[in-house]
Amino acid sequence: MRKSALGVGIIVAFVALVAARQLMSTGGSSSAASAGTPAERAIVAAKAAQQPVVLAFRSNSCRPCVAMGQVLAELRPRYGDRVAIIDVSLDEGTPDVKLIEAHQIRTKPTTVLLTKNGDLAETKIGLWPAAELAKRLDDLVSR
Repeated sequence: MRKSALGVGIIVAFVALVAARQLMSTGGSSSAASAGTPAERAIVAAKAAQQPVVLAFRSNSCRPCVAMGQVLAELRPRYGDRVAIIDVSLDEGTPDVKLIEAHQIRTKPTTVLLTKNGDLAETKIGLWPAAELAKRLDDLVSR
């Protein structure tokens, strides 16, 4: 059972990587910068600025999501413009459906880390403790 769950996780990570690359591949064109949702435009801008990205897929009606929002609020000042921290709403009526589908988001909260080049670095489902996330972000910033 454990091996099959690991296999599914690897497949999901691969699919998310392919989808993220497809989404990010339009980052160089000026029309891509003006198209899409605010979250999609922020991803394109971060890639252009060579910033790692934190995609925080959250809902306001979910306690762990609210707690993850507090973790991100704590880390935002520390990373300033070195890391793009982007909140992606999972609430009904969100404009970010394509982004949610591209990253195969099925559970909330889910946090996705992208490298400076827009490649998938890591995906975590559930609450990510601030110290652990900060360690990952320090690594991404230094790459």
